[in-house]
Amino acid sequence: DARARMQSFIDSINTVKTFLKTETQRGLNGAEPGSLAGDVTATAILRELSALTTTPITGYGSTDYYLANLGVRTERDGTLSLDTNAFDAAILADPTVADIVFSSKYSTTDANISVSGLTNYPPEPGSYSFSYNSGASTGALDSNSITPLTNSNNQKVFTGTSGNSKNLSVTLLNDTTTSGTVRFGRSLIDTLQAYIETLTSSSGTIKTRTNTLNADLATYADDQSDLDAKIEALTNDYNTKFGSMEAMVTQLNKTGEYLTSMMDAWNKKD
Repeated sequence: DARARMQSFIDSINTVKTFLKTETQRGLNGAEPGSLAGDVTATAILRELSALTTTPITGYGSTDYYLANLGVRTERDGTLSLDTNAFDAAILADPTVADIVFSSKYSTTDANISVSGLTNYPPEPGSYSFSYNSGASTGALDSNSITPLTNSNNQKVFTGTSGNSKNLSVTLLNDTTTSGTVRFGRSLIDTLQAYIETLTSSSGTIKTRTNTLNADLATYADDQSDLDAKIEALTNDYNTKFGSMEAMVTQLNKTGEYLTSMMDAWNKKD
């Protein structure tokens, strides 16, 4: 089931990457350019997806993970592929390693503390130190002094208020001297979901880019209207001038005919 989910995830990423690659291609060597060729927003999205395999996934242990740990590889054309043997071996060695893709999680190295955070505003993924001396009025989270609150179970709760550990809450299960490492790992799925929300929200990147393009189109329409008006004015002006010129040429032709007739008459008299 994990392998099937992983393959489905990779297929979805490849579908989006292939679409963006096609639509942003420049059209070199006689090829047709894509409809989004040169568009900075589409190019940035493609670059973000391409960085999936090289971006470290933190907060799941003392070391960082990469998609390569699960057998994910980048092919020469930029698509992702799954080495199923490497994936199976990784899951067999540590079944929780799939969490780096599918499940965000809080964890700690000390059994006397529990860790949590806000769903909508979680802390930055990573590992943070925590320490508390029994009977003290404050504790230290990520080297910041924190004054705890007391929950309904009469337990001290230390919540980060700034920096990367902001909104990370550490609950002291027993009022004893404690020190350890607390972690928050954000899964790749949740990271992509957060990124998609920044792209598609009412004030997101795609909406902003769309508004900019619509404004440009409106400007081009106004410019076209102005140009059409200038062309019409110039056409009318040229028609008037050429009409006058044509009348003058007609008059000159008549004058020429008159002079020719007069010269012929003189020649006959001679």
